[in-house]
Amino acid sequence: MKKFVFVFGFLFVAVNGYVADLDVSQIKNAQAVFDTGNYSQAIEIYETIISIDRIKNPYLYYNLSNAYFRNGELPKALLNLQRAKRLIPRNKDVRHNESYVEALLAQEQGYRFPKELFFTTYFSLNEITVAASLFLMLCFISVFLFIINRKPLFKKIAFYLGAIFFILCLLLIYKKLWQSRNNAVILEPATLRAISSADESNSNNLSLPAGSFVCFVLEKNALVLVKASVDGKSVEGWVSSLRIEKI
Repeated sequence: MKKFVFVFGFLFVAVNGYVADLDVSQIKNAQAVFDTGNYSQAIEIYETIISIDRIKNPYLYYNLSNAYFRNGELPKALLNLQRAKRLIPRNKDVRHNESYVEALLAQEQGYRFPKELFFTTYFSLNEITVAASLFLMLCFISVFLFIINRKPLFKKIAFYLGAIFFILCLLLIYKKLWQSRNNAVILEPATLRAISSADESNSNNLSLPAGSFVCFVLEKNALVLVKASVDGKSVEGWVSSLRIEKI
């Protein structure tokens, strides 16, 4: 198996649109701290930049995942790789590291991560939104041409084009729904109480391995209601809020 790829430093410079609001001095500080092997402090600096400045930068998430990985916190490394991948889904380093961390977690826990469809992971949500709007517009144009055209050949072409654009639009909507259903990561092995309330007296408990994806529904006191896939079945239940974090 290939080793975890560490491309640390100023990777964000290569991508336009992600650099405007970054505090370069803080990034340099995080890199220097990381290089000394103080991964906990590097994590703290990156988390501060992200939380205070509210910056969604894929390369910040990527470097943060490196620090978590070196610090032995694999689920949080996976969480931040997933955050990075949703912004730059075709980045080879991000995708490779995600696969590697998943393999390590699977080996530790005897858990096989479900394979994601190529379509759901290759495009970012922004790309999906723009493409869906474009395909929907093209679908309407095709329907209009089908209505006004009298020639059978042109009507047939317009019909098939409209059907193709409509199907593509549905696929893009499916991507958005898939992403909303996988919007949180289990950070530690957790017990899911498959019940309709937060009553702890119910004994119908299921296990969720660290690194698994779930749908974050709502938070109540110290519990979070989630939807998850367990043994191929969709279940809903409560987990501790300390063991889960939104992507």
